[in-house]
Amino acid sequence: MQKPGYISKIFIPILMSIYSCQNSYCGVQVNQSNMYLEFERLVQDKENAKAIEIGRDLFEKLVSAHTENPSLRDLQRRLQVADTLAELITKGLESRQKKSLHDIVSLDILPELPPIRKHEEESEYLLPPAQQLYWTYLEPFSDELNIQGLSATEAKFLWKYYDFRMLFWIEEVANITSQVIITNPELSDLSYYRVVLPLLYLSEQAHTWDEPAFLSALIGSDNLDLMSDFCLLQVERPNTARAIAKYKAKSEGRSFSTVDWSLAASAKCVENHRPDLAEKLLSAALDDLSDKDKVVELKLKVAENYGRCGDNMTAAEKCRQIAKDFPDSSLCGKAMYSYFVYLAKQSKVEQILAEIDSSLQSPRCQGYLPQLFYLKWWALLKTDQEVLANQIGQKLVEDYGSDPCVAPVLLAQATDALSNQHYEECRKLLVQLIRNFPQTNSAEQARKILPRLENK
Repeated sequence: MQKPGYISKIFIPILMSIYSCQNSYCGVQVNQSNMYLEFERLVQDKENAKAIEIGRDLFEKLVSAHTENPSLRDLQRRLQVADTLAELITKGLESRQKKSLHDIVSLDILPELPPIRKHEEESEYLLPPAQQLYWTYLEPFSDELNIQGLSATEAKFLWKYYDFRMLFWIEEVANITSQVIITNPELSDLSYYRVVLPLLYLSEQAHTWDEPAFLSALIGSDNLDLMSDFCLLQVERPNTARAIAKYKAKSEGRSFSTVDWSLAASAKCVENHRPDLAEKLLSAALDDLSDKDKVVELKLKVAENYGRCGDNMTAAEKCRQIAKDFPDSSLCGKAMYSYFVYLAKQSKVEQILAEIDSSLQSPRCQGYLPQLFYLKWWALLKTDQEVLANQIGQKLVEDYGSDPCVAPVLLAQATDALSNQHYEECRKLLVQLIRNFPQTNSAEQARKILPRLENK
């Protein structure tokens, strides 16, 4: 028997329907049904302690009466795992809270008082990271829970009892998490613990992302971004992270763009040094694009993310592949220029010199000729080919004198003139550099050199 759709709304204050079993059950069963109805009433009235007591007793009786029922065993295992996890997180956070309170009391306001010492049995409780707990306890929640072999009344109770216990533990963990962070705001990273149980609970319930009241009751609308970030950065579930972000936008009456979200989320991944995860997000967003240049732009963003994280060779390979796959794109020249930039960052000078001439001659790269000539000039200098480098440098100054890539060439020419004691030529080049490219690093260096030429 599949789980009814209303189960996920157990904490929404709606009147639960009362049903009669008198037509199909004997006297004993009617009494049992009355207990089920009493459990429903207690849950509705939020008399949690009594609801737990009666619900646990009813559940244990069903387990004893149906020892060979596999669906009951699966449900029992889930409840046991959730109970263990909730207790583990609660104890760990309570330990952190005590430590925070101890630190506050131990502030050196009255230095003449001795510090408060913890008893040996009060050693700090070690709590694994939230993402580790998620993966450790995920397996029992991964498969669909399907209660079979029981009456409709029994199955209905079991779903209500399961939802009630899960939501009770979720709220319990959320409360202690909030208390710890209030005590010590610097422990805000502990907020991730509040989303572990909700994500396990929702692992098989994709449809619930469209139920605003349920999600708000489960995690609180203010914590949806937290849950989305946890899914994205901690447990690498980008599809779930996107679904939560889409739900939040819908609940707030905002439009949702998969591409815009993927760009923002990929930036978070890069900040956490996960360009591979950023690539997954951006690659998924490509399905929503039909414009070829937009596709290339997004692929270039993937390469850029690898470069920002220091993986310049992967960035270079991505750019070369883009140029190969999209030779007719208006951004093909940018892809090839970026390719050589990433090679330069890895000091692959021989590879640059072996390949760059074909790009200089390609019609696709004409918009990036100054930058490409500059990279060739730089690579020639790195390989001590000064004569060829001077020729390329002079071509840059003559043909592309207004491009900022000329600035380091002028600085190099000025320092050459200085080393040859051609002080007036050096001064002229430095003044030209400062005047034409005042915001560049080369101009900053020129300003340091120029005063030293006053007496030359």
